[in-house]
Amino acid sequence: MPISDAISYNPAAEGRRPVHHGRTAPTLQSHWRVSGGGVGLRVTVQLRGAVSEIMALSYGPGSIVFPTGISLATERKVICESAEVEGDGADTAVLTLVYRARNERETDSDVEAGLQSRVVAMRWVERQETIEHWASRRQPQEGEGEFNANLFQLWISESDPVLRADFKVRTSDDEQETYYADLSKENPDLDGLDGSTITKAVAQRYAMGVQYASNHMLQLEVAETWRRPPPVDARCNVRIPAIPPEHRPLGTLENFTGKFYFVRTADGTEPLAGGWFSRRVVYLCIPDSMTPANPPELWGTTPVDELLNPLFEAEA
Repeated sequence: MPISDAISYNPAAEGRRPVHHGRTAPTLQSHWRVSGGGVGLRVTVQLRGAVSEIMALSYGPGSIVFPTGISLATERKVICESAEVEGDGADTAVLTLVYRARNERETDSDVEAGLQSRVVAMRWVERQETIEHWASRRQPQEGEGEFNANLFQLWISESDPVLRADFKVRTSDDEQETYYADLSKENPDLDGLDGSTITKAVAQRYAMGVQYASNHMLQLEVAETWRRPPPVDARCNVRIPAIPPEHRPLGTLENFTGKFYFVRTADGTEPLAGGWFSRRVVYLCIPDSMTPANPPELWGTTPVDELLNPLFEAEA
């Protein structure tokens, strides 16, 4: 009698109660049920017997097998999410175990090491905040002048694509005369909004980095739960050879082609209630095409993110 696509019942064991659990557990009554829906496949197993027998069982969160005697066979790997013992006051107790199906990234070896769950998400990202951070900490060289945020905003809102391509802005427009200002030069017509090479450098990074990166830079976010402190590499903004296999997304993404540079931008952990731990790892996938074929002034020869943040080579 099939229960679901993943779980099947053994007819030969139907009606066999109580169930024997090896030589050290004389008799335990067992009951189980399968549920599905938006939360995914769940199998709830209940064992009833003497308190001493129930408390001697080793099943609990992290267990990847059903208790001995439970007549279930599954093509998908499972993991126990929770265990609860309830007594009835007559030296009898009930152990309730809740299992769920594991994904391919929740391997036997990682579960044995303490992993309870692992989910990998991916999304395209906007990188404007790194441009602003770069501009705020960039120390201008002698003769370069200061970054002018107002002038930069004028350039961002400039509607003429020809002016924007030349890093120029319209500062006044009437029937008599139109004034344009090159962001890399001082101009009295700007009425105090003098430009500088710093301003132009930021504009270049915005034009080539942010507007392009919003469609072509991918971020992977890994959320894990552990039953004991997980291994963490706290070095951030480090270039790595590739995304580790256990952190690669399960699905596919359209247009995710070509060569990428991979950067681990964050890896950290924090305690949870009950003595468990959460871990979050973030990776950035930077296409090699983000290095322009004809780099503009002050651009350099490396991918845009390396211009914004110093990168370090991580060991494989």
